[in-house]
Amino acid sequence: MMEKFRIGYFADSPWGHLTLDKLLQDVSLEIAFIVPRNDTKDSYLKSKANDYGIDYLENVFIIFLNIRLLIVMQVSCHFIVVGISLIGH
Repeated sequence: MMEKFRIGYFADSPWGHLTLDKLLQDVSLEIAFIVPRNDTKDSYLKSKANDYGIDYLENVFIIFLNIRLLIVMQVSCHFIVVGISLIGH
């Protein structure tokens, strides 16, 4: 059996919900953790994390130049998915 590719997922809002649902359907992936936007009032990602036994990391301060080091220290994963929406900004 092939080892699953472990990812960390940073997301928020409806686009993040849709992408998470797609990622959860991919049997070759394992989501190691989900990090929402710090000021989120959205419960969808947290609910999905609970349903699938995924770590939900709140209030994570990220310095993007050091993102790999920070996440590797917290959770072992192969890849980090950071979604950035530029619509309306």
